[in-house]
Amino acid sequence: MISCQTQTTAKEDIFISKENRVILTNEKYLATQYELWTPTQEHIAEALTVIITFLQNAELNNSLDEYFKSEIEKIIDNCDKYRVQFVGIIENEKKYIHCNFIPNNNDFSNWKEQLIMVDDGGFWFWQVYYDVQLKKVIKIYINGYA
Repeated sequence: MISCQTQTTAKEDIFISKENRVILTNEKYLATQYELWTPTQEHIAEALTVIITFLQNAELNNSLDEYFKSEIEKIIDNCDKYRVQFVGIIENEKKYIHCNFIPNNNDFSNWKEQLIMVDDGGFWFWQVYYDVQLKKVIKIYINGYA
């Protein structure tokens, strides 16, 4: 597998550059379902590090089906072509970070203000729920194809 890690050693430069990350603090869609909190830069850097490890070890993960494993291979092959939106949510008094990955192109000019929700698009659109306390990926969802 190809590594998503850049040649720099700074954790904040792993996987997705800082200019392609945003923490959404007033996310209306998720706020209707959850109480929100604001993750720090350290929280999101840690989440990205854990997500990379999760992706790189996906082939060994028996809880992932073959569709997800094949889509994760495509994600890894294109890891430098994403933007990510982070939303801190609280569910059952536990803090999570909803990480929403979208392609790094100009199709979504409002990506720094509003959560981008797409129903298809395959591996270009995927989400992770990261548990802040356990420091692990709780859920991954990869869109299907229309």
